Amino acid sequence: MAYHYLPLGLLVLLVCAALAEIGRRAAIVSRIVSVAVVLWMVVRLVVLTASPFPIELGDQQRAEVAELFRTIEAQAERTPAGDVVLIQNRPFDASVYAPAFLPGWAGLFVVFSSENSVDGRPVRFAVDEDDWQRAHARGGRIAELVVRR
Repeated sequence: MAYHYLPLGLLVLLVCAALAEIGRRAAIVSRIVSVAVVLWMVVRLVVLTASPFPIELGDQQRAEVAELFRTIEAQAERTPAGDVVLIQNRPFDASVYAPAFLPGWAGLFVVFSSENSVDGRPVRFAVDEDDWQRAHARGGRIAELVVRR
């Protein structure tokens, strides 16, 4: 995910190039730029030390994936052997905004489960007509996992 930092890296390069050009004009200007940069870095480090910003490591997403598999396993336990485990497909985070690209729980199941069954029972996800058509147009395992609601 390093591509998130690319615009910031380009901005830093531009600022450094501008400061270097300003500093080349005269020795006193170079010292002023150097002192300003050092002062900025000290202030920034003090601020970060005094109030560090939180880094979210995907705790909400991990919890949602865990909930998905708890729900599937609970439904599989309640489903008689040989029957299909039917789960209502739910959106996952950004899939609310981009369902064509992020197909919700069914998509997570494809990613985190190597087969389309749990405890020997086939798993299927109930979706609306639009999601069903998108899944079948896409093909692959996701098409096998979804059924019309």
